[in-house]
Amino acid sequence: MEPSNHLEAPYKESCKHYLEYFKEKFNDSGNAYLPLIRQIPLAICVTDSKGFFEQVNDSYCKLYQYSKDELLGKHFSIVVPSENRAKVTELHEQFMLKQHELVDEWVVKRQDGSLFHILANAAYIVVQGDAKKITFLVSIENPKQTERMLKETVKKMNHLLLSQESAMELLLHDLRGPVSNILSLAEFLEDPSFPTVQRNEFIKRLQQSAQRAYSLTNRLYGIVQIENGKYMPSPAILNFSLLISDIWSDLAILAKAKKISLKMEGLLAEKAKVELYTDPFLINTIFYNLMKNAVEAAPERSEVRLNLIAEGEKIKASVHNEGAIPEEVQLSFFQKYNTSKARGTGLGTYMVKKAAGLLNAQVSFTSSAEEGTKLYLLLPADVMKA
Repeated sequence: MEPSNHLEAPYKESCKHYLEYFKEKFNDSGNAYLPLIRQIPLAICVTDSKGFFEQVNDSYCKLYQYSKDELLGKHFSIVVPSENRAKVTELHEQFMLKQHELVDEWVVKRQDGSLFHILANAAYIVVQGDAKKITFLVSIENPKQTERMLKETVKKMNHLLLSQESAMELLLHDLRGPVSNILSLAEFLEDPSFPTVQRNEFIKRLQQSAQRAYSLTNRLYGIVQIENGKYMPSPAILNFSLLISDIWSDLAILAKAKKISLKMEGLLAEKAKVELYTDPFLINTIFYNLMKNAVEAAPERSEVRLNLIAEGEKIKASVHNEGAIPEEVQLSFFQKYNTSKARGTGLGTYMVKKAAGLLNAQVSFTSSAEEGTKLYLLLPADVMKA
């Protein structure tokens, strides 16, 4: 298959420059960008070493008029005219051997059979020992629109990578605190002349710091497992009332600083002890992030209200605060690294959505200046213990 020569030279060179930029970014740190592909306006697909689709973003699907389910697991040559499929398969094999591809213009095919022109480039990455090809492409039917999209993609990629780095820095900062406390307390306790009364108090504080460090490490490990698709839910009987009490204790310093109180409603107000049969880590992840976000967003001297009710064949939980989510954030509220907070990681609501999915639960929200923000979690009824 020969490349097309449809484009005028100046515009073609401009697009080539952008695609080469994306290629270099992914070649340098493809694993870091891989989770962000779905948020980038550029059409992108990921294929395995044999050329079968593993990931396609919404822009790619829209360009070819396929759904994700219609592409995933299929060979990439499905979007190429039949007479050229053998040739593009050969070129793919050469790319996987040489790890290099020149950007150029090609003729491809939509699902309805119509042909159109694209510019494409690709990066070679290795994920957990498996070689993959990430292809970036643009339609060149509308040059002005394409150029705007390319500029938007550069801006979006830079923002997402910066947010990703900031999120990791904040997570490591949170872990550094209790570890530093442990080291400092251990130094004091090594002194044999240290007073016994103070020694016992320091031992207690050391245990608390160690427990917090352990909890943070578990949380980070769980996030990685969920992200990699390796987390397997393990249901157990859980004292949900105690879980909420523990979470509120973790948030006590922040809540006290803003003079925010917690109000229990529904079953949580009616019963001294509410038990659920579900995965403890996932439920903890969901409610810790929902309650933390609520406290951070709530106006000073206000309430965070937590409600739990039986609704038909479902259990419905809600976390309400009087603050409103900015409209521009609402559009991508559950996306990774999306935050309006100066020190936010943008991982909280994203992890809520991921954890809810593993529990076959549904999560949604409403938000307005008049009514505040309410996050809803709809769980299967069988999680409730009598």
